[in-house]
Amino acid sequence: MKKVFSKEIEYINIMGNNVLDLKYSETEDFLNEFKLKPGETAIDTIIVGEPGGRTLGAMNTGIGEMSTSKKGIDFDNPLIQPGFPAKTISDALPDLEKKYDRILILIGSQSGNKATVCNEAQQIDNYLGNNSNEKIRMLFVTSNPDSIPGKIVKRHNGVILNLKGKGDNIDPNNYKKAGFLGDLFETGAAVGLQTVTEVVHKNGEVGDFYTTAEEHLKKIGSTIDEKINSKFFEKITDDMVTRSYAFLGGYAGLARTVSETACVRDNQFKMLVGGKAFVMGESSTPSTMPGDIGIWTSLSGGKGKVYTESGEGNPSYVVDWCKILQSRGGRSYSIVGTPNTPLEACTPKDNVLLLKEEAKPGEPARFYTDAFLVHGVIPNKAIEKAEKLGIIKYSADKMREGHHIG
Repeated sequence: MKKVFSKEIEYINIMGNNVLDLKYSETEDFLNEFKLKPGETAIDTIIVGEPGGRTLGAMNTGIGEMSTSKKGIDFDNPLIQPGFPAKTISDALPDLEKKYDRILILIGSQSGNKATVCNEAQQIDNYLGNNSNEKIRMLFVTSNPDSIPGKIVKRHNGVILNLKGKGDNIDPNNYKKAGFLGDLFETGAAVGLQTVTEVVHKNGEVGDFYTTAEEHLKKIGSTIDEKINSKFFEKITDDMVTRSYAFLGGYAGLARTVSETACVRDNQFKMLVGGKAFVMGESSTPSTMPGDIGIWTSLSGGKGKVYTESGEGNPSYVVDWCKILQSRGGRSYSIVGTPNTPLEACTPKDNVLLLKEEAKPGEPARFYTDAFLVHGVIPNKAIEKAEKLGIIKYSADKMREGHHIG
């Protein structure tokens, strides 16, 4: 019997059940890859996904806390990370093999057909050749195990985690079930990898994966139900359907990852109503103007400091962005993990959404994955509002074909 985690957002229930339906044996093998074996002191995990895609952002969000909460596990993002030791993963592997006891290559793609993902998998396949190499392990999170990367991972005795996406039984044009432009796989990947992070941190077993995932899904589902009719969602939905720009900001790390990933869907929605969405701090980001909106994400609520070369501390950029946008006639919305913070103080009271972080120092935080899910609900509610106003009639099929649906 399928479980209900949210009474208000149907696709959260479908996504949650997809996570709980992961095969026991696959999940166990996947978890075991992140456990240090006798004699090992360091593992490097290389994350591979389509640059700028939501799947890559979902994987980084879900598993990003592992390196800070579990000693001996490092992470590399060669497609977006400055300072990666080579232009390609295969070129970097000889040096990485000398530095680490084991290297995990974590690939994520719902379809398995994205150009970058296929290319990287093929290059790694060429590097490994026909030789057995237990030091380099390939992991693949996908809805299509028979894709090119899937076949390569199988050939090298890697681990495939078969996570359902929208599937054939869900109409992609039904955003209430599929999510805006189909978000079941991405949100499921974030929750699934967050759960892996928590279980590995606790040195848990495969059974702990399912109990931890269910507990988390119940909690975030309840939080979304509690907040969905709040002034925050009412006001941000009203602002999203206006012909304005939306600016998303998280100063650094996973807060920025969540903002960048959310911007993909927010921009796709804003373009339907004559606007656009941008990530703060990029060279192509325009100046804010009256009527624009800012959506800020911060676990600390802007308590962090930015230090100049002289060593003097300045307030976190996200607080500055909030103040500047509002001084120019814009409206700010803040998603925070800590109450009574500088970011909350400079944001109108009704425009603050608190996702209170309960993890202790050294434990993997859930805030970023929860913020990822809440961000996904925003364009979903905006589509519902726009349809009620008669501005657009939503069609995921037409949007993917590049048609205007206003």
